[in-house]
Amino acid sequence: MNAFPVLFDRKVTLNLKGASLIFVLVAATNIITYMMMNFGNKATNPTEAATVGENTFYLSDQAAKYVDDLGSFEQKVRRVSRQLAIPPEWLMTVIYFESRFDPTAVNTKGSGATGLLQWKREEAELVKSTPEKIRNMDAIEQLDLIADYLKAVKQQQGRDFEDLTDLYLAAFYPQALGEDYCYAMFQSGEINYTRYAPLDFNTDGRITVKDLDDRLKEQFPTAYFKDKRSAESWWAWVGL
Repeated sequence: MNAFPVLFDRKVTLNLKGASLIFVLVAATNIITYMMMNFGNKATNPTEAATVGENTFYLSDQAAKYVDDLGSFEQKVRRVSRQLAIPPEWLMTVIYFESRFDPTAVNTKGSGATGLLQWKREEAELVKSTPEKIRNMDAIEQLDLIADYLKAVKQQQGRDFEDLTDLYLAAFYPQALGEDYCYAMFQSGEINYTRYAPLDFNTDGRITVKDLDDRLKEQFPTAYFKDKRSAESWWAWVGL
């Protein structure tokens, strides 16, 4: 009569040990896989060469040139990134690429775009603001507008941001989200092509999604190869 309870207790113990062992093995495998995926993707571009240390927030040395309270700015970038379910490296890259982190930056080639995300008037209206108002906000204040704007683009386009190129397109040319690599946003002879000619990566007279993707990969490899489901965005990914 006593044999059954003893066997039952042992089975429960073994099952618990087995489950724990499986959990540890799965976790270890995921960590090793993540390290292998990111091995070799260290920065080779001067822009990010000083910003990929283990204890350095990505591109923070560039942001420090214009942002007084760097600690608060970093915290808010992380918070906005969690809301959008993206790695903060993506958001930092897009802001740097658009404005070099200068909240008062104004496009000098005729578009009138301004601020961290280089809002044009119709884009500013999407967050109930104007380029003039945005230009008078500091970097931390503008992050709230960036969050609202990118959420609105996600809703308009009916899709999440799956990679760095997606996020940049949301800021630069939302209509191209979801299009294939050969989709051309601007072509030679158009005024906008002249404004953004440096983005024509292969210099074929067309600025395509592939051009932007190649440019981002070359200039920001650390952010480009950052997995969307990295530790920074995990909590937002599961909805917590």
